Amino acid sequence: MERVFVLLKRKPGITFEEFRDHYENSHALLGEKYFGHLFRSYRRNYIPAGVRFSDGASGENAYDCLTELVFHDAGGYAELKRIAGKPEIRAVLVEDEARFLDRTVSGNAIAVPIESDLSRFH
Repeated sequence: MERVFVLLKRKPGITFEEFRDHYENSHALLGEKYFGHLFRSYRRNYIPAGVRFSDGASGENAYDCLTELVFHDAGGYAELKRIAGKPEIRAVLVEDEARFLDRTVSGNAIAVPIESDLSRFH
């Protein structure tokens, strides 16, 4: 099952709450509209500012959201890129992203998951 993580950072000048609100009420809806048929799951994991380390240190996070896309089929990500490359769809997505994302630091990471067998601890 193909899985892609999208690392997203809010653009300077907007709050974490504004970022989250826009993503949930605009951009995620565009994702569902254009690509929902490709997804087995579409999960947004928000990372609020605050404690980052086990020693209690805090600070600004590198990213504000880690989005996880799990595709039905192995070619799902390629199909997403094909659809997103259509000029009329790309224009809509880029315009919306400009409202809340810092594209200079946001990016995608194609993942090959390996899960530990934890049964030995039970």
